[in-house]
Amino acid sequence: SVFVVFNERTDITAFKTPHESSVTLAILGGGWEISFPANSGAPEKLQIAELKPLTHQADSGVKYFSGTATYTKNIEVKKNWLRPNQKLLLDLGTVRDLAEVYINGNKVDLLWKSPFTVDVSKHLKAGRNQLAIKVTNQWTNRLIGDKANPQTKVLDAYTAPFGAPYQLTESGLIGPVKLLAIERSKNL
Repeated sequence: SVFVVFNERTDITAFKTPHESSVTLAILGGGWEISFPANSGAPEKLQIAELKPLTHQADSGVKYFSGTATYTKNIEVKKNWLRPNQKLLLDLGTVRDLAEVYINGNKVDLLWKSPFTVDVSKHLKAGRNQLAIKVTNQWTNRLIGDKANPQTKVLDAYTAPFGAPYQLTESGLIGPVKLLAIERSKNL
């Protein structure tokens, strides 16, 4: 509860703040491309039909990837989604661990904790837009991969203290990724 004290007498005894309601405009499902940095053990590019943890991929270079992977997708924005009385939010769903969001080559924000949601109203235009999400995860997955496959070890310069009980953890953009519209309505 919030209490407001007035200097003068008033007949107002209650006030409800404006309520925000959200509508899902699009679920950005299949058709993502993931790019990986050179010499990371992962392929240069990977086409995926659906978002899932990198650790669920069959390719061991992707499964044990640690670093920054870039997810890209083109999205179509309808003109009627761009209204002045609403804001557009990009909800990334589950991310492991950090996400840097770019739209049409422009940095929007760096997200480091849940909820992984960012206002993209000023960055989207009607028509085709390129979405790029750079996701950085912990390096423990690569250490586990190097221990399991010493013949293809990626981190040659570092020997991990494998006495520590590392466990493979989900990584990457897991989603679901949604574009939401938030409209303000007054409930007085």
